[in-house]
Amino acid sequence: MAARTRREASELLLAPLRQALACFTPQAVLVQRHDPAVDATVVTTANGNPIPLRDSSGVPVVALLLRLHYRVVPLPYADSGLEGRTVAYAHQLEGIGDPPRELLRFEWHPHIAGIPFPHVHVLAGQANGRGITPRTHMPTGLLTTQHVLTFVVRDLAVAVRQHRGEWQQLKIATTCARRWAASTSTGDPSHDPLSRVQASVPGTGDVS
Repeated sequence: MAARTRREASELLLAPLRQALACFTPQAVLVQRHDPAVDATVVTTANGNPIPLRDSSGVPVVALLLRLHYRVVPLPYADSGLEGRTVAYAHQLEGIGDPPRELLRFEWHPHIAGIPFPHVHVLAGQANGRGITPRTHMPTGLLTTQHVLTFVVRDLAVAVRQHRGEWQQLKIATTCARRWAASTSTGDPSHDPLSRVQASVPGTGDVS
């Protein structure tokens, strides 16, 4: 969906992200600031605090620390409006403890030379000790916050705390967008439609 103003383009990108986080906690507040290092707007949780994700009994399982960079750009057709486009991200999952321990970090930062592809960092020792360290870049596809939340629900026993109907629709949107991206990707992540999935909420589709 094309936007007429920069503010509208930003909101179209970020509204599904707020919706997704609200399914797990009412306390997730997103803040924005300009990051001159990548000439983009960076979105984080308030004060950079991780978001605790809980099981069905209310016990914290993992915490999510997120950082999203986006730019508002004109669509490639004359007079067709603006859109917000993700240009980098980091989703870090931390164990619950004092101090917290990083478990996984999903990243994409194509502005850093030599690492243009989306990837995940894993805790040392989680891959049988065969040279895998926290600095190893294991390639992944492009991901959104909704993908990471779907992972922790399905595989780490995190519970959807509220707005279950909205979460189901967001899962559908994520599934459809991944299929669309797989069929239309240009091979350059910066032009992949999945980098714009935050603003895409189709009404139909099946959920894996």
